[in-house]
Amino acid sequence: MKWPMCCHVERQASRMHDMMERLDVDPAKLARLEGGEAYARARLNCLRCPNARECLSWLEAEPQSGERPVFCQNLALFKACKKEAEPKPAQAPDAEPQDARPAKT
Repeated sequence: MKWPMCCHVERQASRMHDMMERLDVDPAKLARLEGGEAYARARLNCLRCPNARECLSWLEAEPQSGERPVFCQNLALFKACKKEAEPKPAQAPDAEPQDARPAKT
């Protein structure tokens, strides 16, 4: 038997992670911020969110370029923990053309 509060907590936790994914949040960065306190606050914000329906609708909609969930109490925190652009791998320097003449012996 599932209890209503248990279902609510699971649903909100899942929604928070969906939101983090959609906003390209680095979960490790968020977890480390303020020794984990920022993550705990974000989770509590989601559990107490007065905009749950709006949040779900936003997550289910096709993402619009640049559209942000201004209703989200965690938006500023999520922006601060956005994933960094992956650095491009270093390219090997161009090889010098080798002399086509055979080595002298």
